[in-house]
Amino acid sequence: MESIKSIITKVSGDPIILIISLVILGVVLYTLTKKLFKIAILVFLFIGIYLGYIALTEGSGAVEEVIDRSIETGKGIGNEIFESTNLDEINIE
Repeated sequence: MESIKSIITKVSGDPIILIISLVILGVVLYTLTKKLFKIAILVFLFIGIYLGYIALTEGSGAVEEVIDRSIETGKGIGNEIFESTNLDEINIE
């Protein structure tokens, strides 16, 4: 823990190291954002293809049923996660 504090003190005390650290952090955040955006586009593309396949093979009513079931499943999973976490044990100071 002391080594982390000394690193933070050294970085915040020297403006050149601070600028270099911020530039590196910016590049890393930009790269992560770019990759996550590409992944999100692919996920939405595959969802659209899947829903299009369902619409062609089973009709448009089946698409609404699939979407409704997915929403209900997501709500159920969310409620399970919420109920399984004990918020009293979380100590935020």
